[in-house]
Amino acid sequence: MIAVSSADAPVKRVKAEGYPEILFTNFVGDFAVDDGNAQGYLVEYTEAGGTIPPHFHGEDQWQVVIGGGGRLGKHDADPVVVHYTDGFTPYGPIVAGEEGIGFYTLRAHAYLGVHVMPKERSEMKRPARRALTISTGVSPGDSGSPDDQTSVESLLDEEDGVAAWTICLAPGESLTAPSPAGGGGQYHIVVNGAWLQGGKELPPKSVAFVDPGEPPAEYTAGADGLEMVVTQFPKIPTVQGLKEDAESGAAGAVER
Repeated sequence: MIAVSSADAPVKRVKAEGYPEILFTNFVGDFAVDDGNAQGYLVEYTEAGGTIPPHFHGEDQWQVVIGGGGRLGKHDADPVVVHYTDGFTPYGPIVAGEEGIGFYTLRAHAYLGVHVMPKERSEMKRPARRALTISTGVSPGDSGSPDDQTSVESLLDEEDGVAAWTICLAPGESLTAPSPAGGGGQYHIVVNGAWLQGGKELPPKSVAFVDPGEPPAEYTAGADGLEMVVTQFPKIPTVQGLKEDAESGAAGAVER
C-alpha cells in the first residue's frame, strides 16, 4: 500500500494558456509522468468560473470532488461527489463555483493525454461507455463519524469490479476495508477525522492506493473518528478490450 499524508504531498502551481492557475498536489506517482503505475493527484482551481472543457482520457479514471464546488457535466459537483469514467469516454465540462473547485484525479495506470472534445474526437479508439456521478452524502468539515456509528456503505457495485464505498468509524474503532481482490486497485481518501496507519496519523485529504494483490487496508480511527471514501477500478482495465469492442460493436455511452 502507498499511503501519503496531505501534510507531506508536494504541490506545484501550473498556468497553461487558456486556463486559470491550477494547483497540482501529487499523492501517488506524478501528474506529469507516465510510468504505467498508479497515478493519483489533487487538482485545485482557485478562480470562480474556471472551466475545463469536455474531454476524455485513454485510461479508466475516478475523480473525487473534495473542495469548493461547481458543475461536472450536467451534475452538481459539491463535495463529496465521486465520478467514474471508462477510458475513451468524454465527460465535462468541469466548472468551478464561487469558491473554486478541488478534485482528485485517480488512475490505476498513469496517462498524460487530455483530448478536448469535439476537436479531438478522432482520437477516440472506441465508442463512449460509462460516465457515472454519485453523491456520497459525506461532507468535509463534518465530525469523523456521525452519531459515533461505525459503518460501511456501498455507493456503486458493478459486475466488472468498479465500486465505491463510504467508511465511517467511531473514535478509536478499527475496521477492515473491502477486499481489493475483486477489482483493479483501490484509492482510499480521508475526508474527516484521522486514519492511524503505519504509525502515522493521516489527516483529511490524505490518500492511499492499494494494489489488487495486496491485503485489504486496515483502518483505525483517531480521536475525532474517521470518514473515508474508497473507489475501486475494474478488475480488467476497460482499454484492454478495445479489439473486442471493435469486432463486436461496443454499446454507446451510459451516463448516470
